[in-house]
Amino acid sequence: MNYVRMYKNRDTGEMMKEIEAKKQWREEYDGDDPTNPARSEDQYELARFWYGMIKRICPIECLPIQGLIERIDDETGEYFDIMVYDHLLPAEEATRNELLFIKMDFS
Repeated sequence: MNYVRMYKNRDTGEMMKEIEAKKQWREEYDGDDPTNPARSEDQYELARFWYGMIKRICPIECLPIQGLIERIDDETGEYFDIMVYDHLLPAEEATRNELLFIKMDFS
């Protein structure tokens, strides 16, 4: 299944897909200039999507792995684990894996 990373432009606050961010970087910031010392990572922040595991229906290895950034212990006890992805999971995939969207933030 294809997934799309999302980025936020630090200057404008605009959210965009990865392909759009790369295009904007080339056209507005970099100009495909190999001598430009600026880096796209300094201009764009990767969106991170947090999901709470409602039920432990299977081992963690069975959960969606593509785009998984990290697994965090939930200190509140509300969820079994917190899974952080670099993309928004399709609703069907989140439901099938008993994952509840918690929040989005930026790295």
